[in-house]
Amino acid sequence: MSTYGIGIDTSCYTTSVAIIDTETMEIIDNYQALLRVKKGEKGLRQSDAFFQHVQHLGHYFEKCPKVYFEKAAYIAVSTQPRKREDSYMPVFTAGLNFAKSLANLFGVPLIETDHQSGHLAAAQYGLTEVPKRFLGLHLSGGTTEILSCTRVTDAGTPYFNADIVGGSLDISAGQLIDRIGVMLEFDFPCGKGMEASLAENYTSVKMASQYPKIQRKPYFNISGGENKGKAFITNKVPREDIISGLFDYIGRQLVASIKEVLKESTYEAIVLSGGVAANDAITKVIEAKFDLPVIRGQKRFCTDNALGVAIIPLMK
Repeated sequence: MSTYGIGIDTSCYTTSVAIIDTETMEIIDNYQALLRVKKGEKGLRQSDAFFQHVQHLGHYFEKCPKVYFEKAAYIAVSTQPRKREDSYMPVFTAGLNFAKSLANLFGVPLIETDHQSGHLAAAQYGLTEVPKRFLGLHLSGGTTEILSCTRVTDAGTPYFNADIVGGSLDISAGQLIDRIGVMLEFDFPCGKGMEASLAENYTSVKMASQYPKIQRKPYFNISGGENKGKAFITNKVPREDIISGLFDYIGRQLVASIKEVLKESTYEAIVLSGGVAANDAITKVIEAKFDLPVIRGQKRFCTDNALGVAIIPLMK
């Protein structure tokens, strides 16, 4: 008889619950509710995000079938941004408190993991063989990191051991996109709307060279791109040129930094994860420059989700 694996993730901008069949890995339910950000604002306070998570989780669990928990093999929950002692964000306590209560109520094992590992796992959902050693990119609104990843097992609970070996030293790629997007009057978070605004097959990147110079080192700074974008807007550069140039700039900077990291070590694959990885323009720039397999997974699971959290206990 099939059992269920339950994953819960409460990140900065999405409340997520995933239910999977532990035998077939089939997705039984996938709940993703965006947190509301007021027009023109660039984010949420942790207290506001926490409140919305509690409201969303209460709404979901009030209506979901009880059989999910009666036949649950485990409840997995992300408790922190990364698997590090100093990694903490209050919003994750919303999901943790619900998970603890439900696990106790139904007598189900509770498995704690982290948000970043969930992203890396979701990117590999559906693969017949998961790489044991890979270079992971976590690209999101709060994180732009290049990670040396090894899949390991600690006390029977699988997770990814991820060491930061490169990435942005100032703002994240997602923050850069959102800041320019808000100036262009897109709804926050802006990446999806900005990409959708480009005309079909629009490939011009004539503004890319006018963004900051690419830094050929593992760690880099990209906040200068915000000032460039602001100047383009002031000078009434066509919106499509600003956006396409921005995406190309971010992709080329990531390629340059990945190449520097690959000089020091070898990997089986490059795994792209996080909301920015859903951007086809940026992903294509990266895919075109490496012989290694570049794994992104399904676009809907690049953004914040609980699927990766739900499948981590099964990635043996």
